[in-house]
Amino acid sequence: MRLLFISWEYPPNVVGGIGRHVSELVRAFIALSGENSPPFHLDLLTPHTGNAPLFEELSESVTVHRVETPSVNPLDLFNSVVDNNRYLVSKARELHHNNPYALIHVHDWLTASAGIELKHAWKIPLVTTIHATERGRHQ
Repeated sequence: MRLLFISWEYPPNVVGGIGRHVSELVRAFIALSGENSPPFHLDLLTPHTGNAPLFEELSESVTVHRVETPSVNPLDLFNSVVDNNRYLVSKARELHHNNPYALIHVHDWLTASAGIELKHAWKIPLVTTIHATERGRHQ
């Protein structure tokens, strides 16, 4: 089974809780992989930042793909998110072409549009984790 995670953050790019949460999930999947587990492969797509490698094979079953995306404009965050999602979708389509995914898991609203587009295109389940609400974020 092939799984696709799409996250706005992943180490070394950790701004808040999303990056930490996804990092822990990835570690759990690595721990699950082994002789007694069902075969799976997890690809994580995240925007490239800093000097992190574009491609990182964390184990035989988990790979991180950091995607070159346009710089985020903090004065126009919404349109920056839309643009970045286009690049993430393009990379996902490239990876899916030869080895189709069975499930998509997106993290927070920042990658939701990519997940929704791919879910409809591929007709596979989409799991969404919303990490905070604006109400909760400011309390």
